[in-house]
Amino acid sequence: MAPGRNLNGTDLIPRLIQLFDGRGIALFGTREPFLQRGAQAVTANLAPRSPLVCAHGFMDCSAYLELAGVHRPALIVLGMGMPRQEEVAAALRATLAFPCLIVCGGAIIDFLAGKVPRAPLWIRKIGLEWLFRLGLEPRRLFKRYVIGNPLFLIRALRLVSSNRHEPERF
Repeated sequence: MAPGRNLNGTDLIPRLIQLFDGRGIALFGTREPFLQRGAQAVTANLAPRSPLVCAHGFMDCSAYLELAGVHRPALIVLGMGMPRQEEVAAALRATLAFPCLIVCGGAIIDFLAGKVPRAPLWIRKIGLEWLFRLGLEPRRLFKRYVIGNPLFLIRALRLVSSNRHEPERF
């Protein structure tokens, strides 16, 4: 992808899935019927040559470990929301003994299934898809976007600033 382009997960993850076409892919997350619809979108549009294993996002972590161990996918896409998907990702990484890319994708399976609409292209091009999503789900996303994002930026800037004052160590 060229520098300066929008690189959110909703754009990046489908491209990753395409790159893994022909290798095993796992979709773990969301619930039916959206899991099946997301799987159909993957097999129809993104990775038609890939064997696909799917499981809803409400099982015990050990079930995902077992599925991944049996099917040995090259790519695992987790669409469970935070922090669950990060916990499952950490358990998978600690357990799996084969090369595998694990991607935490939030609502990516729901996006692929058409459950969650994308912003119109002109809104995406100006970098305001987050505002479109906030308008669709204000209760769920207000704290993340309006409070959490500025708080993250403030903390990151503080960290950068404090590291500038420390001498370099070799």
